[in-house]
Amino acid sequence: MSLIFGFFDLENELIPNQVYRLFTRAQADSKNEFHYLSGAHFFLARSGVKEDTIKNGLFVSEDDRYYGTIDARLNRVGLLVDKLQKHNVSISEEDSHNSLAFKAYLLFGEDCTSHLQGDFALVIYDSLKEEIWCSRDHLGISPLFYSVTNSTLIIAQLPPIVASIVNSPINYNYIANYLAFTDSGVSETAFKAVRSLPAGHDLKFSSSGLRASSYYSVDKVKENEALSYNEAATKLLELMSTSVRERLNSAKHPSTMLSGGLDSSTVSCLAAKELAKSKERLQTYTYVPMDGNTYPVLPGVFINEGPYAFKVKEMYENIDCSLVDLKGVSIFPYLEKHLKYSGSLEVNNFYNWLWSQEFLKRCKSRGSNVLFSGQMGNLSISYNGRLYGLELVRKGRWKEFVGYELKTKNLKGYGAIRYLTYQMFCAVVPSKLRVFVDTHISRLGGHSYNWMVKDSFLNRNGLNKRSFLVANSVFKADLPLRKKMTAFIQKLAVHSKTYEQIYGVKELDPTADRQLIEYSLTIPSKYWSYKGQNRALTREMTKGLLPDSLRLNNKKGRQLVDSNHLIMQDLGEIKRRIANWKEHPQLEEIFEFDKVLSALDSLSLNLNKYDPDLSTFLSRMIAVCLLVEMNSERVN
Repeated sequence: MSLIFGFFDLENELIPNQVYRLFTRAQADSKNEFHYLSGAHFFLARSGVKEDTIKNGLFVSEDDRYYGTIDARLNRVGLLVDKLQKHNVSISEEDSHNSLAFKAYLLFGEDCTSHLQGDFALVIYDSLKEEIWCSRDHLGISPLFYSVTNSTLIIAQLPPIVASIVNSPINYNYIANYLAFTDSGVSETAFKAVRSLPAGHDLKFSSSGLRASSYYSVDKVKENEALSYNEAATKLLELMSTSVRERLNSAKHPSTMLSGGLDSSTVSCLAAKELAKSKERLQTYTYVPMDGNTYPVLPGVFINEGPYAFKVKEMYENIDCSLVDLKGVSIFPYLEKHLKYSGSLEVNNFYNWLWSQEFLKRCKSRGSNVLFSGQMGNLSISYNGRLYGLELVRKGRWKEFVGYELKTKNLKGYGAIRYLTYQMFCAVVPSKLRVFVDTHISRLGGHSYNWMVKDSFLNRNGLNKRSFLVANSVFKADLPLRKKMTAFIQKLAVHSKTYEQIYGVKELDPTADRQLIEYSLTIPSKYWSYKGQNRALTREMTKGLLPDSLRLNNKKGRQLVDSNHLIMQDLGEIKRRIANWKEHPQLEEIFEFDKVLSALDSLSLNLNKYDPDLSTFLSRMIAVCLLVEMNSERVN
């Protein structure tokens, strides 16, 4: 699968074989072939079979001025082809998406990004100007990382490659933000000397220096109050259908993640419907808790997604549904390999990530090259209007506020009074006062209290255990929050690229489509939970697409109800590792290992208790320890 790389030194002449060895050493475990173009001051490489790589991944203009390496999966390709042909650009059936992107650059220059739709990472060297230009797609679905020192620029799609070449130490501020559940910013990585090029940004490097600039942002998108409810639902379905259909174009034996929720079910049903036209089948994978255990009864939720997955299968005859549990699965082999390639911690709970690795492994074994997910569905198609009540309070529409909250939250009695009072409080008070109440009075304050982390470590990095509350208390309306949520897409990109390298399978998310998200942001907040129906628009748009028993189900799915049992499977190994980590000077300064061991000792007494925080905090601790350990030879 594709992986692009660039090495530029504008002052010193490069020796291609030396650069090639640096690059391949950084990918020592990879089975990919790497091929390259090089000159006195540039080295461009791309993974893949030689013929395909030279033909579709590495490019040289006819006048030998421009050299490029490109990783692109484009949407609305017909529109781009029409634009190119109108300017007499030669197009053939053999032109790949990468080739079309290069031709767009040769025609439009740096403005090519306004003509490209889809996912792309572009690295272009102008040999006449001795200038490097790079660009990342509008939402950041294709990753691009870089490091610059004096006259040298190194670019790759996975941060450990860059970190290995520049010998970058760990970025402990990034780790502190991760452990405190706060955002370190879109450019920060786990390595001090490695930066991420943000979504919708260009990067230019020349003898004049380095310059990054934004060419796209969702900040200018505004709600369209003229939209009707039915119009919004119809358009959402149309855009979702297009998004799924275009991503199926590159799919071989396509597979999907299928839970009992609205997002993955919508993706799966649209894919099955499209594939049925050509009499193709769709493989779906559903995570289920391990058999033979007793699990707690959780009011208002379901803990087994299997029955809902089979309701979808009953509706679409071309679906093959596989139920997958995690019996006997350890977090360590998967996580160690993943961190070695990705060098990234952007996962909330790595125990709740294990099932995706089992899905990917099965995709690889059946020859599937694409696994569809619906991770950004809660932004683009099934947002729940969580802050609309606060908007009503701030506008003085008290009666509407009370009716909206009572219906959407199904509140009664004293609980309703307490919740309504709290919401009114949040709508009008300063953020600092809200944080104080959340910390010392409301139950919300315990959500991010990561007791496994030492206060001294967080304090040294300008944080504390309540920093999460500070970061999330500033939003008092839906649209600003949702715009902020779009940044999460670029955080996930490195994981998808890592899956390509490990499994040869692309994870594609049709709910993270630019046109879909842009339109979704224009929909007025009141429609997302219209007339008291939570996620009303999604339920409306999927009439006839999803089985009604799933479409109208108001229960929430609760994954990882067997998290304590998963931890028990790893208990001996976790304790053995902690014994070593306690002797590691950097890790000992970060974690309360004795407290963790004490909690693990009492775990067997609480096996059937549902405590998602324990697996979240523990998996984050394990991930950080592994990442620091495997990069400990690089000192600050």
